[in-house]
Amino acid sequence: MTVERVFREEWGRAVANLTRVLGDLELAEDAVQDAFATAIERWPRDGTPRTPGAWNRSLWNTIRIEEGLRVLGRAASFRRAGLYQLQAAIAAAHAEDRPWSEIVVLYDRLVELDSSPVVELNRAVAIALSGRVEDGLALMNRLHTLEGYHLLHAARADLFRRLERRGEAAEAYRRALELTGNEAESRYLERRLLEVS
Repeated sequence: MTVERVFREEWGRAVANLTRVLGDLELAEDAVQDAFATAIERWPRDGTPRTPGAWNRSLWNTIRIEEGLRVLGRAASFRRAGLYQLQAAIAAAHAEDRPWSEIVVLYDRLVELDSSPVVELNRAVAIALSGRVEDGLALMNRLHTLEGYHLLHAARADLFRRLERRGEAAEAYRRALELTGNEAESRYLERRLLEVS
């Protein structure tokens, strides 16, 4: 996927989502513009990022992150956490490198408002990364509606790899490879598959 295509398809949605979270259209536009400027520079060389965790934190605009955290703090003062506040809190927890156990608590609250399979998958990943790998894997194994979603299989493969269950990891990596349409993700999954084969 090219930066130009992502720009055409995602600019408006990204700005709208950030505006809802930050409450500031100008700040949201600046943040999205910075992200696309970085993508134009990096994606041709490095490929499309496969996961948010692959993002280089040194590139983040700390001034904008701090502003977002201040806005989140103001929203939290209303004592009524909504969908967007919880999503923003999760993003802030990642930006601040908070422990995974804290992120699990936020996902637990988010699932009460949005129990979509993708949110459930993200919660399962957070549970696994908090040190409860088997629990996270068990939750993923119940997400049958995501059977055609390559990230479910990639996440399962990673957990099998962490548990040193190489055969199951290889099978899950192969399934993720069958489902992905992204070249950078394919290269990553192929590397991981070689590691467990």
